[in-house]
Amino acid sequence: MGALPSSNFMNKKLISLFFACLFPVLAFSAPPATIVGGYSSTALPTSATPTTTVTPLQNNTDNQLVVHLHGDPTNEWQNSSGITPLATNTSTTAHAAGAAGVRNYVTDIHIVNTSATVSTTFSILDGATVIFTTYLPASTAALVEIPVTIHLETPLKGTAATALNVQCGTTGAAVYWNVLGFQNN
Repeated sequence: MGALPSSNFMNKKLISLFFACLFPVLAFSAPPATIVGGYSSTALPTSATPTTTVTPLQNNTDNQLVVHLHGDPTNEWQNSSGITPLATNTSTTAHAAGAAGVRNYVTDIHIVNTSATVSTTFSILDGATVIFTTYLPASTAALVEIPVTIHLETPLKGTAATALNVQCGTTGAAVYWNVLGFQNN
């Protein structure tokens, strides 16, 4: 692999971007810099002209950089049992299947079993395949429910064009659930 181009233009843009990150107060007077990446050829370009698609950075109205962990926030979804707890061991749709090639990803799970007598397991299914299971004890003798909140650093990944379902392992529990995630390829 060859050395990086020694273009003054590229060096000035990188230095400008570096200082804009360190000193955002001073960045308002500098012209905006575009980050170009993703060259797929084996030879590096000889100029700063991009040969690939450039995606601009997103800023909010206060000109702060907007970084979203899972890409476009319009692809996020959230679903809930609502006011009726899951009380059977029948699979229930948590989020509908995406279009061809689109997967469901799960990032957060909030669950609680309010049954005073029945413990259960709670599973997330990719269609009919279990991809996550946890145990939910019955609430305590003093009727204190034990909520479970799980944030997944690495999201659960479903199969493309397949619904995401939830299911209890036993009948008779009373599980309230909230599942959050996003859709992507």
